[in-house]
Amino acid sequence: MSDYALYRYPEAHTYHAIRGKAETVDDIIELKDSKGFVIAPFHIGGNEPMLLIPANQSEEHTIPESIGEHAQIIGEESHRDDYHHAFATFHRALCDGRLGKVVLSRRLDITLDRAVDPQEIFFNACRRYPHQMIVLVHTQESGTWLMATPEVLMEKDHDRWNTMALAGTMTTPGPWSNKNIEEQFIVARYILNCIARRAYFIQHSTPHVATAANLYHLRTDFTFICNNDGEVFQVLSDLHPTPAVCGIPKEEAMNIILNGETMNRKYYSGFSGPIGIDDETHLFVSLRCMEIDGRNCHLYAGGGLLKESVEEDEWKETEVKLNTMRDVLRQS
Repeated sequence: MSDYALYRYPEAHTYHAIRGKAETVDDIIELKDSKGFVIAPFHIGGNEPMLLIPANQSEEHTIPESIGEHAQIIGEESHRDDYHHAFATFHRALCDGRLGKVVLSRRLDITLDRAVDPQEIFFNACRRYPHQMIVLVHTQESGTWLMATPEVLMEKDHDRWNTMALAGTMTTPGPWSNKNIEEQFIVARYILNCIARRAYFIQHSTPHVATAANLYHLRTDFTFICNNDGEVFQVLSDLHPTPAVCGIPKEEAMNIILNGETMNRKYYSGFSGPIGIDDETHLFVSLRCMEIDGRNCHLYAGGGLLKESVEEDEWKETEVKLNTMRDVLRQS
């Protein structure tokens, strides 16, 4: 099977397809003159490469109606004990003052009664989540990944660039707890600081409520202009990974994540999207992810921890987030 990327923009009724041999990209700055579809891991410079599928062949298609039989979930492994031990380690670092915020993620392993068609799962996600960016990427190096993400990392609108701070999670639109408000403020402040170093004409909204599947988040939108594309990709390099998926301070948070989480995030909480196609770039944080391997699917989710965090509450939040991909499988 050749390498490919399928993606459907939020609110769109069609999807795009890019096919071609994926190329390895060593550094975010090297993306400056690229044209194609990029998928980057959480930890750039780690075991998983950043990959670009060149836009040699690009197509646009209508999303088809549902076809095929439903796969059945016959087994799940939640790794609850691993999460418990990691939470204790992360929370201790927060209480000791070594971290202001850190994101703890987990994996849910699902076994199905038969292998699923990744493209049919992609179409299911498109139909189920019309307001999110839906991505399916397959390469020999990365394997097969499906994402349904609400979070823009960098997006070009004519000469202006957009990004957002999306943090805090609830199952209702409010009232918002102090923990959620503080978590969102940490992310927004970090993003503003990154932009301010390299951009001008910076505008930002007040925090407002945004929905993603069955969840509500706090969101602040940013618009800015850079002198040139080189500066833009410096901003991208500074931003990734944001405190929404990593933590503060970034290096300390990254270190405890790489050593304290028992699973490898791989491409979960990295970023993906088309870049430089028709002078447009739409890069999204890779959230609500599923790694598809025949009849085995690995679902990823996480949540931001502060020293006020309670383990059971955080676990329940990840369960709700995992339902985004669980529900897609149930409709496959």
